[in-house]
Amino acid sequence: MAITEEMRHQIYEAFRASLGDEVANSLMEMLPPVGWADVATRQDLAAIEERMDLRFGVFESRLGEQIQCLRVEMHRELREQASRFIGWMFAAVGISSTIAGGIAALS
Repeated sequence: MAITEEMRHQIYEAFRASLGDEVANSLMEMLPPVGWADVATRQDLAAIEERMDLRFGVFESRLGEQIQCLRVEMHRELREQASRFIGWMFAAVGISSTIAGGIAALS
């Protein structure tokens, strides 16, 4: 049977009448704010922990896969950019050499 707020109030008033305000308040603070059926047990918490561990395991696995894909993609992109940069540098050196040779021939 679930305890209603009205029942809680009646219990409080009975404690207060027989034991005083301070004791009644202390006793009421020890009671859960809801019915005992709504209070989590250690088994409930262990089950939640197990489910969370499984979810985090899946999350970590997916995240690891995504990070690995990003590493591969970044490595490929850096190699392509380095290759283009080296090509442009050789072209710039070649053009500079040609211009320098032309200027030297004119002198």
